[in-house]
Amino acid sequence: MKGKSKVAKLFARHFKVEEQGAFLKSHVCDVGVGTPNRIHKLVELGSLQLGQLLYIIIDWTWQDAKQRTISSIPEVRDDLCRLLQHDVIPRVKEGHTTIGLF
Repeated sequence: MKGKSKVAKLFARHFKVEEQGAFLKSHVCDVGVGTPNRIHKLVELGSLQLGQLLYIIIDWTWQDAKQRTISSIPEVRDDLCRLLQHDVIPRVKEGHTTIGLF
């Protein structure tokens, strides 16, 4: 179904969490792109359902303008660890979700 997938932008810079929550509750999205913090917040609020999550891809090579990475920025690293621990790893252990590093 080329060109038919819906993508949700799930990061704080452009949208409020309430707006994203309302969007997710009224739309089925095939792909979500976002920061660990925002994704975790949406899961906590019940706006983002992970029941059908097959893959989570982490952009491990990302660098900001200061050459910092996802693992070297303490707050981002902590957010990622929380997301993985609470929301993703249980699904991986059950065999429902696969983690990929990019």
